[in-house]
This record gives sequence, C-alpha cells and structure tokens, in this order.
Amino acid sequence: MSVGRRGWLYGFFEQSPLVRQPARRGWTRAISVAALAILIFPALAGSSSGANFGSHAGLAEDTVPDRYFVAGALLADLDHFLPPTEPQTDSEAFASGIVERAWEGSHHAWSLARGWLEHIDQDTRFAAAVAAIQASYPSYTATDVRLAFDYWTLTKHPFSTAFDFLLADAEVQGIVAGGLVATDSAGVRDAIYNLLYSADQNAPGLFLQLNASRLYAILYPQVVRNVEPYYDAFYANAVAGHRDPFPPVNRMLSRLHRMIRNLPPPKRSILEPLVIEARNLARDRPAGWFGSETAALEEIISRSEALAPVVGDVAWQVLDALAPR
Repeated sequence: MSVGRRGWLYGFFEQSPLVRQPARRGWTRAISVAALAILIFPALAGSSSGANFGSHAGLAEDTVPDRYFVAGALLADLDHFLPPTEPQTDSEAFASGIVERAWEGSHHAWSLARGWLEHIDQDTRFAAAVAAIQASYPSYTATDVRLAFDYWTLTKHPFSTAFDFLLADAEVQGIVAGGLVATDSAGVRDAIYNLLYSADQNAPGLFLQLNASRLYAILYPQVVRNVEPYYDAFYANAVAGHRDPFPPVNRMLSRLHRMIRNLPPPKRSILEPLVIEARNLARDRPAGWFGSETAALEEIISRSEALAPVVGDVAWQVLDALAPR
C-alpha cells in the first residue's frame, strides 16, 4: 500500500469534524487529529465490544440511501456513551422497542427504526466474519477486523458523516429515551454528540475511530489486505439482508384507491374523498396522523358495507396492517 508522506496526514484533517482552519494552521490541526487517532489504539485493543461505526454507517447508506436509516444503524451503538446502568441498545429487545415507539411517528421515525434493525443484522454477520477470519488468521483480533472493515468501508463505500441534524431532532431523541431507564431526551442528545465527536481515548467517537482506521491501514497494510475478501463477502450479505418491520402502507392505499376509482360514479364520489384523505395522511404524516388515518379507514369500511363490501375488505387489510405489533 503506497501512501504519500503528507497524503495520509491530510486525510485525517479533511475528515475531521472540526471547523476548517486557515491554511497556515492546517498542519497543526492535522497532526493533532492524527495524534488522537494514535492514542486510541490502546483503548481499542483492550476492548472486546468496541463498535465499528464506519462499517455500520457505510453499509446502511448503500442499503437504503436515507439519512435517518443510516442514523438508526449508527445510533444502535449509543450505549457506548450512556451510563452503564442503561440497557444494551444494540440488541433485538431494544430494537423492537424502537420499532414500537416509532410506529405512530413520522417517516423519519420509521427510517430510524429500520436502520436500527439493520445494525442488529450487521452485528450477526460481523461476528460470523470475525470467526471466519480468525480461522484463517488466528492472531487477528476482533479489533483488527473492526479497524480493517472500517477502512475498507471508507475506501470502497464512502458515506456522509453529516449527522448533526440528529442533535436537533426531538422525535429521535424521545424515541431513544423511551427505552432507557434514567436518561432523558437531553441526555440522549449528549450521548449522540459524544458518539459523533468524542475525543476521549477510552470512548472515541465516530470521527476519531474513522481516523484510527486510516492509521491502522498504514501501520498494518498486510492485515488490511488479508481481510479484504472477507469484508467484501460481509458487505454483500449485509446489504442483501435488509428487513422492514413496517407495512407498505402507501402501496396498500394505492391499491385501495384503484379499486375505488373503478366503482360506478355515484359510489366513487362517496368513497374517493376518504381514500384521498387517507393517502395524504400517510404521505405527509402531520402530528396525530395515525389516529386520523385509522378514523379515515374506519369510515371507508363503514360506508363500503352498503356500497362495495370488497372495498371494505381491502380497507380492513390496511387497518390491520397498521395495528402496532
């Protein structure tokens, strides 16, 4: 692996979350960021449960290019920045709670929950990848694999690191806080900030870990090359394994609307305004949309009993799909 003497150092600087400094101060900032990356190696090496933030975010963005989906895949590791008394956030149980609390929320809330589940799937596949790598290279640790995987993600599947929008999103903070024991939304916001920007060598944030992965590739190029085929297989399987816990409401309502359009004009004139209202609610998700959506579907069912029972049956299917699981 050939890297220019100055190229790798500026690579750290360019990815730093800090505000760009004047050119004459560029070297000072670059050296500072690189030094921090070097310092976190002891903490990473001593951890058996570190987070591969970069891989989670990069794979999520390639799976569903939605920033809230990517945020969910990243925030599932938030427990690294929460008090130890809080539950594990990258677990099936916590992810199920995220889905439940997001169910009546916005499109962003649904995307967040989908991304959270994506993280859980990635963790399962990552553990399998570590086992496969260690079978061939017994001296490689899980930390070696995490850093190499993050490096290959940055190299092959670069992703946006613009996650500051989460710091101002009260809905996201509330959904996460709802599953915690003693941390409120303000505490969740602090944890999100630290996940992104922490310079603590014992709890490095996203940017510092990404910089560490770049430095790792310079110091251990052979390890990184050996891990590459395993990373490619991990990436292909993780992206293909996406699951959606939510019903395809828009598609179901579109089908219902097509049925109503095919009714005789008198019946269509009665039912079509109701299904249009239901579609608009599902599309726009104003505050309280879920209750209004339920009411609109119930009205369609009630009116359809005398006008077109088959339409009522399909409306029932939509209503049943929307029932929180």
